[in-house]
Amino acid sequence: MPRARAIFDWVFGLDGAEYRLTYEGAPNAGLSLAVLAARQEKERAGLAAVSGLPARIQSLAELHRWLFTEHEAYRATRPAWRRSTGSEAWRDSY
Repeated sequence: MPRARAIFDWVFGLDGAEYRLTYEGAPNAGLSLAVLAARQEKERAGLAAVSGLPARIQSLAELHRWLFTEHEAYRATRPAWRRSTGSEAWRDSY
């Protein structure tokens, strides 16, 4: 939830937009402890990666450019799933 909240609060505040967002977590039922731990580590790393973006990207136009040219999952070249490193146990959390 912390990564999702950070991203949504940032994106929905771009260009001076004002939204009132609320968040609800989902249970982790059905995930093994190993898969849950891997997913939590992936989320912590993702939150760290996102933390510097709001200072660099302050408009929807800048977000659009970044998303399709730099973001590991959405840029037009070299899909992220081909470059994955480390444990991939988090994949079982989807």
